[in-house]
Amino acid sequence: FLSRDPVEGEPAYLYARGNPVNLIDPTGQVPAFPEHCRQRQSKEDYAWCVLGYYNLKYTAEPPEGYGFTHFIVNVDDVEGTPGCWQGPVPYLAGGYAEGMSWGSGPDRFGEEVTYDWATMERQLYEYSGTGFSVDSVTGVVIANASTYASAIGGFRSNKSIEDEYSGEVVYFTNGASIGPIPPPFNLSIGTGVVYFASPDFKIVGASWYVGGAAGVDIIPVLDFEGGRVNYKRKDDPYPYVAKQKRSKVKVSELVYDILHGVDSPAPFSPPALLFNIPATAIATKQAKLHDEIYVYSYSRGGFSSSSGSYD
Repeated sequence: FLSRDPVEGEPAYLYARGNPVNLIDPTGQVPAFPEHCRQRQSKEDYAWCVLGYYNLKYTAEPPEGYGFTHFIVNVDDVEGTPGCWQGPVPYLAGGYAEGMSWGSGPDRFGEEVTYDWATMERQLYEYSGTGFSVDSVTGVVIANASTYASAIGGFRSNKSIEDEYSGEVVYFTNGASIGPIPPPFNLSIGTGVVYFASPDFKIVGASWYVGGAAGVDIIPVLDFEGGRVNYKRKDDPYPYVAKQKRSKVKVSELVYDILHGVDSPAPFSPPALLFNIPATAIATKQAKLHDEIYVYSYSRGGFSSSSGSYD
């Protein structure tokens, strides 16, 4: 076809997703949504078709009294009749976080701003708990502090970030440190990875941290720690998409907030500066996916089919 497709992210000269026999797109402005899924005979088949098209995992819980092999997909928001379904299907997505932690001895504290790519929300958290480290065996940590950036998995699009991320988290730290003062008196800087999860492992993630510590330690190079902390929100979630049906994600604002460290306890730390640009790329891609499933899954203004109009 002679004119470019005006939809960003679509192949430049692709018409009706390469299916001009069965579909028409008069405006050329409909992003990719699997129109063929609408023609399924049940809501469940429509939902599985949509999830399969985007290679997404579903978020359903097993029915009461059944095991984990009897999952059913959530179709509460699916509308229509057999052969002409529309509406969103819940799915799993990731997230991003920046934070700062500090402590003394076994006590751990911190603040963190967290982004949920499934619901397109931002939330500021504080946390506290206890940790047990190698330093507890080989020495005593007087004080420590670190900044970090995290990649998170397991957010559900039909659950708010507050419901998903608040509560207890278990973690394990694997890192190394070096300092100018030789053992046993230790003043050091270190870096490493923190692995964390909710107790039911529905939320999982990993962080890269950079920090420092002061104390007495006969083996100052090794940084291994495990513990538990409890997350509590510091304010209400900030949404990047309105609650009204068929609202699009405010992508420009989302990208700006990540790059400028809005609400971040450590916006210009090395982990944040290294990972916030990749995070914006992922956020943009996830926002497009959110719009396709929560906006363009509705047939208004969409493609027409040879078997009837979806408008």
